[in-house]
Amino acid sequence: MAEANKGTVFVVDDDENIIKAMMRILKNEGFEVYAASNGKNALDMTARRKFDLMFLDLMMPGFSGLDVMAFMQVARPEMPIVIISALSDSATKDAAFDLGAYDYLTKPFSPKQVAEIANRVICSESEESESTETAD
Repeated sequence: MAEANKGTVFVVDDDENIIKAMMRILKNEGFEVYAASNGKNALDMTARRKFDLMFLDLMMPGFSGLDVMAFMQVARPEMPIVIISALSDSATKDAAFDLGAYDYLTKPFSPKQVAEIANRVICSESEESESTETAD
């Protein structure tokens, strides 16, 4: 098992099986993991807590992933967001990247892909903050 508490990851998806699988993968990688099953709960949780990374489904009832992203661009612009979606058309991907998506993961995806993205995003973020601190 990986070292504990590399950072906090927030998984937002209306599919309980996706949430369970991603939580298991990310916890095994040493991340602290939180989840929400819809966009409204995601907005509520991000208003109360900072996360190092968000995995966000696009197709959810109520607030869609794009709605959540638009809000996050204002409320938490520093938080990297990785889209997870069954939609793989270029228009959808372009819309997500226009709203600031860090990456786009098409369903179905492998546990290895999830782990690699989380480690890359959070490790690069912590390296950047360390180099900024030492540069002062």
